Amino acid sequence: MSIAEPISTPSKNATSAMNRSGKMNYQQEAIKGELEADINNSAKCSFDAFLKHFLSLVLRNGSKQKKRLDELQTEIEELQSQRYYKNLAGNGGLNVETAAADVTENTEMGDQGFARNEDPDDDTRFGSEKEKELVKERDFILDELLRNALDAVLPIANDLKVKEKLKAFAKAFLEKEPSRYGPYVLLCNDVLKRLATIGKNLEVRKPDPLNIRFRRSDPKSIISQFAGMKNIVDRKPDVIITSLAAALHADGLKEENKEAEEIFSEKPEEKFEWEAILSSGEFKVSTSGAGRIPEGGKSVHLDKPFENGSPRKMLSHASLANLDHEDIRVAKTMPGTAEGSGSKRARESEHVGEHSSPTKKQRKLGPESASGSKLNSVQESAADRNSRMQANIIPKNTQEAINGRVQCASYALEMMSYSAGVHHAINLLFTDDYIWIWYYDRQGILQSDGLSIFWNFPRFLVLLFALQRFTLEDWGVIRCLNPKAVHRLEKKKTRKGKAEPTIPEVNLDLQQDLSGMWVRDDQNNNMTSIEVNMKEFLSHQPHCLAGRATSVVGAKGYTEDGSSVPTPMVCKIYHPELQRRHEGLTLQVVR
Repeated sequence: MSIAEPISTPSKNATSAMNRSGKMNYQQEAIKGELEADINNSAKCSFDAFLKHFLSLVLRNGSKQKKRLDELQTEIEELQSQRYYKNLAGNGGLNVETAAADVTENTEMGDQGFARNEDPDDDTRFGSEKEKELVKERDFILDELLRNALDAVLPIANDLKVKEKLKAFAKAFLEKEPSRYGPYVLLCNDVLKRLATIGKNLEVRKPDPLNIRFRRSDPKSIISQFAGMKNIVDRKPDVIITSLAAALHADGLKEENKEAEEIFSEKPEEKFEWEAILSSGEFKVSTSGAGRIPEGGKSVHLDKPFENGSPRKMLSHASLANLDHEDIRVAKTMPGTAEGSGSKRARESEHVGEHSSPTKKQRKLGPESASGSKLNSVQESAADRNSRMQANIIPKNTQEAINGRVQCASYALEMMSYSAGVHHAINLLFTDDYIWIWYYDRQGILQSDGLSIFWNFPRFLVLLFALQRFTLEDWGVIRCLNPKAVHRLEKKKTRKGKAEPTIPEVNLDLQQDLSGMWVRDDQNNNMTSIEVNMKEFLSHQPHCLAGRATSVVGAKGYTEDGSSVPTPMVCKIYHPELQRRHEGLTLQVVR
């Protein structure tokens, strides 16, 4: 006679399922907590500062502006390094704290430590007159570059057909959030085609062969390629930026046409892989229900010509002395753009800050104060004033906004973890009609302030203009370490009947990829290349936004003719602090 199993006792399979569920929830919450901590430590800068930096990246090689900007930035960073990393007499080492002493002392004294009209976040006042002049010249060139770009995109911003698509995007705000994805994709892709033919008078590159396109990604989930998170963590970016070739391939299309344009704005039939994603976009609604039509969307600028306001004042470097040693490179990565979260310039921006709260100094500043009168003396257009007023009514810390930031960071986490060959990620966050740029690299996060796409449409077009000219390297892809992404994004058409080309492995040429760093010995004097197995992890696979992301993997060394037995090797790939000595140089000294 058999005894029935009590109903309250779970089966073995059920228990296993519950354990997996608990593990998933734990890991999801752990990741979310880490991402929120990274976000809270992010630095801030103005939207214009991002635009200027992006435009400086796409300047033509050999152009006068690029050559001069490179010279200026090199000199500025050398002078700053002397200030922040100078050898102290008698100590024989580097000390950042002493370089920050004046800043700390003035901060503790409050406003009394500064001159009446002096910005405590402007660290150039501690520099020499030469450094100040160099910064001034650099900022002038960048301001002029943005001004010329705004003039170039203005006819497109006022084109009637473009405005029709902008109105369609505005109408989508009457409905629920997913209704915005399609009109947004149609608008951006139409604008990209128009932007491809302008800018002849600017010293910028032609549109990159990537020929980027916006593509709706929601509601397909993209599974994590991190070994420990497969089938546990998935992501659903609302809209992605990818290459035209990748977009066509994913939808089974051979060439771009009217059908393709419509398909790009619709729900995808197949999910994308992280290797094919250049940037992720997330939409959030800060109000309850179906959302709202932005004020700019239903009145002023959709029925009147757009005008170009003067570029916002160029942001100086954040006070690097106030940053941790490991964070200093973040501010120096983007010339003239890093801005501390408490910066006076950031608070006076006419754009909306996403999750900043008024500081003691900000509450104390009134319209009659020195800083207040300085702001009021700047002439503003009606649109700019309205934009600032609209910014005040947008919730700064709604759960939707917080979730949006975490989601954008989670996409960056996956983009930077699927391969060691990713240097940084750039994502876009929409909260209602305001857009934020989020830049992630291995040492921190940099966010812009918010820009209303309806009130500042020409500036949004300048962003697209720059992104259209980005190379894979500008998007953060390291070619020699990430052939899978190169293959998916630059996929060439195959002739009928021919098999699809296989995705290449990581193969490093010692002369090209490791020039100056490879030191031969008696055992490998004939070695010419190294094949790296990016899946054979001999260490923990990195899954992080910050840190060196060290990967230790297996490798084999080959001779040019392949006559000898492959040499077993170990390959260490990591992203070190920029100021540190290259490890290859250290090994040469050891040898």
